[in-house]
Amino acid sequence: MRVIYTGHLKFRIKVRRIPLQLPKRIVKTAAEHYFDDQTNHYVAVKLSKYSGKLRWMAVTYDKIDSDRIEVITIHPLDRDLIENRISRGRWEKI
Repeated sequence: MRVIYTGHLKFRIKVRRIPLQLPKRIVKTAAEHYFDDQTNHYVAVKLSKYSGKLRWMAVTYDKIDSDRIEVITIHPLDRDLIENRISRGRWEKI
């Protein structure tokens, strides 16, 4: 699978001091993938080392075709927020 980084993602990586390969690694290895009904994007969620500690990280992406995805952004989030979005039906597990 080919992973394409958007300009916005590259900016966020730089601002948040996130390792360059982390978004790609999360998308490829995350056990949790969701479809966000509000944004119409996919979200991969994984516990990852960030800023010296383990944090839940969300990577938002779009499927271009069966062989390519475009990663839009990455950010840390709390497990409570993940559970809230699932329970309210905003995120649907895929």
